[in-house]
Amino acid sequence: MKKFIFCLLFLIIASLSFAQNAYMLDGIIAVVGKEVILRSDLEKLYAEYSSQFTLDEDDNETRCQLLKQLVYQKLLIHQADLDSIVITNDELDNTINYRMSMMIQQVGGNEKIIEDYYNKTIAEIKKDIREDIYNQLLVDQVQQSITANVIITPSEVKDFHKR
Repeated sequence: MKKFIFCLLFLIIASLSFAQNAYMLDGIIAVVGKEVILRSDLEKLYAEYSSQFTLDEDDNETRCQLLKQLVYQKLLIHQADLDSIVITNDELDNTINYRMSMMIQQVGGNEKIIEDYYNKTIAEIKKDIREDIYNQLLVDQVQQSITANVIITPSEVKDFHKR
């Protein structure tokens, strides 16, 4: 019986020490309505951002701003769900095709360059970006519905800038 308790105690201590040294692979960092933001979503956005701009080694302020953007985007997606905003497949396909043609045009019209860069076929790339484009279209429509009835006069703009 003493051996059993000793072994059980050893396993508990060993598992606790292992858990302290383990790295978190992914986890939920925020939930907005039905939308979940994972740590990997933030890190992916941070990697994309840092590839475009020079950042310090571990810029937590930038991560915080990027998380704020993700939460805002998920909030608008949640609002689109509440407002029953619908994106048609034709609208989605047209947007994806337009963006792909713009990418191809930017590299001189050679699809092979894009495929080599992503290490995927054009069809696979389109499939990968489909959800992101869908979400962006939802966000755009919600933003348009929010600002559709806003009317600002030039005098209001002048008054704002005088303050």
